[in-house]
Amino acid sequence: PTYAPEPTRPPSMMHDGDNDPSGHGDYTVWQWKIHERLSFISSKDIDTPGTAQYKAAQWMLHQDEMGYNSDSPYLYQRFVLAIFYFKMEGTPCFDLNESVDECTWDKTGCNTDGFVTKLSLANCNVGGVIPTEIPWGFDLLELLDLSGNKLVGTIPAELDLLKR
Repeated sequence: PTYAPEPTRPPSMMHDGDNDPSGHGDYTVWQWKIHERLSFISSKDIDTPGTAQYKAAQWMLHQDEMGYNSDSPYLYQRFVLAIFYFKMEGTPCFDLNESVDECTWDKTGCNTDGFVTKLSLANCNVGGVIPTEIPWGFDLLELLDLSGNKLVGTIPAELDLLKR
């Protein structure tokens, strides 16, 4: 497997609750910036408890040890993979490993630059609707296998944004 470059750790863990327009006064400056970037692609779902987007954002903000900065080119792909993880019903078919980059996770394939190009989640008990965030996280996606899952609804129009 190919590994993504080592990300920069959060520059500051000081609180800046007084200047936090998101209403999350307990966020650090670094967390607020990450939340702001993730909100751009997930809208209100990121702040709705119980949604996969909310759980993925909370995992990235509070447990993920990779420490991607808000301007990391890998931020969105990690977030979308976490969304898929939290959409799995029952035993997940891959683990969210907070201490390594996502190119080493099961079910992913990456190019030499560390960007996900393949995601094979066949028969992984992914439930609900297909995440509309896919094009944001996987700009270079060549293969997406979601067969044999518990998906409902229509294929999101946002998938037309994929380059391949």
